[in-house]
Amino acid sequence: MIKKLLIILIFVTFLFTTGLIVKAVNKNLTDTAEVMACVKKAVEKRETTIQTAFDDFTTTIKSALQTRKNELLAAWDISERNERRIAIQNAWNKFREAKRTAIRTFNQARLTAWKQFTIERRACKALPTNENPGIDLSF
Repeated sequence: MIKKLLIILIFVTFLFTTGLIVKAVNKNLTDTAEVMACVKKAVEKRETTIQTAFDDFTTTIKSALQTRKNELLAAWDISERNERRIAIQNAWNKFREAKRTAIRTFNQARLTAWKQFTIERRACKALPTNENPGIDLSF
């Protein structure tokens, strides 16, 4: 039993020293032009989707800011103090909700784009790209 283990160990050591196993492992680490083109297409799709989602996000935020401005200006036309306070609070509450919704929508679109990219990258038979999906949150 010990002789068999020793023989196997010597054989594996021989394969490593001759580079046969290392060459077989490294063969899978090189990407062909076909794989690279496939991943490039997936990256293009992911980045375009994220850019579109960000454009939608900024448009929504700009609209919410304009609405807030208009409602706050209208609130300051109200002479009754209590009604004015309620109008100001309502303007800020609407803005906060619009902002939350915009952030939630952007994050869902971003995560969907990354999930789809991962699916497409795997379909390309490519290794992980070591990209950080969270980087899109640090604007």
